[in-house]
Amino acid sequence: MKHRSLQILSFILLLFVFVCTMCFPEIGYDPEAFVRDPAGPLPDMVSRIETGDPADVILESAAERTQVYGETAGEGSPESGIDGETAGKGSPESGIDGETAGEGFPGSGIDGEATGSAVYEESSGNEPDENAGNTVSRDRNKSSDETGETSKPETDDAGGSAGDAEEKAEENSSETEDGTKPGETQDIKKENTPSRKVTEVPDEKAVETLNRADVLRSKRLDILEETIDVPGVNFPVDVVFCADSHISLCDERDMALKFRADMRYSLLTDKRGRTAEKTFNALLEYTEWEKPDLLILGGDILDSAMYASVDFLQSGLLNLSVPYIYSLGNHDFEYGAEYFTPAAYDLYRPRVLGISKSESGVHTVDLGEMYVFAVDDFNSQYSPGELEAFKEIYDDGKPILFVSHVPLEPAAGNREFYYKSIELYGTDALGHSKVMIGDGSCVPDAVTRQMTDLILAENSPVFCVLSGHVHYEHEDMLNDSILQISTGAGFESKGVLLHIR
Repeated sequence: MKHRSLQILSFILLLFVFVCTMCFPEIGYDPEAFVRDPAGPLPDMVSRIETGDPADVILESAAERTQVYGETAGEGSPESGIDGETAGKGSPESGIDGETAGEGFPGSGIDGEATGSAVYEESSGNEPDENAGNTVSRDRNKSSDETGETSKPETDDAGGSAGDAEEKAEENSSETEDGTKPGETQDIKKENTPSRKVTEVPDEKAVETLNRADVLRSKRLDILEETIDVPGVNFPVDVVFCADSHISLCDERDMALKFRADMRYSLLTDKRGRTAEKTFNALLEYTEWEKPDLLILGGDILDSAMYASVDFLQSGLLNLSVPYIYSLGNHDFEYGAEYFTPAAYDLYRPRVLGISKSESGVHTVDLGEMYVFAVDDFNSQYSPGELEAFKEIYDDGKPILFVSHVPLEPAAGNREFYYKSIELYGTDALGHSKVMIGDGSCVPDAVTRQMTDLILAENSPVFCVLSGHVHYEHEDMLNDSILQISTGAGFESKGVLLHIR
């Protein structure tokens, strides 16, 4: 009798499961659930070497990396994890999927202009990342409405950065199948795939209508936008500034550094896991679209003077149509243990001089109504040659934008940045910050003291200092009239767009 009761109970249970499965299939087992997020949240990775060198303190965000899969026959994007469409080919650099018929917009990663254009925002069923490619506007003197810097039309195809991938775009009709018109936004949802938000760009002059936010989002860059009013500058000047990309490519020519280079290559990534050279490519592509008056590379673009890294950088800059200057930081010509040693200067610095084009370490650009003056880093000091070149333009009566890889210690009344540098990297034996130049940091020698005194003088022509090194985005006033902008690390997709008016 007991055995009979168990049989009846088992039958009832099986019948209940069958009815639930047929009537409520959505509560059943979903095999795709394990495909949509195979990695899950990644733990924080912290590697700290007590040298005071920001590149030796590497923080990896614990943000989830969600891999999104596409349709039937597309080829995936290796960097973004976003797969292609039915017959499209993924864009290796931008992670934006190609389509079937149109030709992609070279250099922008934005699908192109055959009869229309689409800008894709990765959503995974949720809203897009608010920080991905957003432009931060922090105008000290006037609003973006007053300056009109909401977008910058582009009339030429951008392109030519190292590793450009051919992008494809689907021809869009004037009205889509679901009845929406170009310029409208719709959610596309397909079975077993996360949704994508597609913004249609009007057919006529599609490339010209792309705005800065679209381009930055497509490139997954986080650019700080700043506008400064400068007396004496009547014609607008735009510069893009980047530092601390720490590109770490190594091949058989530098086998002594191969293990270290490969380790740092895997750690020096942005929050999506994109490696430094791909992020730098994205910056060059954005620069081609932005068409500033000058691109300023402010040091530590290379993690070490390895041939493969040098070749990569040189190739990308040779194809760039925008003028650039490249001032060296503390990493660009280091070579393992050779760090500001005679061998570093004699053997490895020459490897990058063909790109930086300045053996003296001085980079002066006359933009008509103002100067850009950039200097190489000499172990957190300035050289006699740099001081003499600075004096030559100091009394010309033109405003000066000063570029120093190592930031200057802020004035006593504004110490937030100073204390943050100590929080991040500690202090030396004297209790000083190890990543700034100043009396409470790397104490200036006689030459450097003269340089900093000229920069910070009451009637100094310097109106702004651009710096890097600390891998921390911050703005502060060095004194009552000089703004200092420290950019975040280039390998973390950071940079600065500076409008001078």
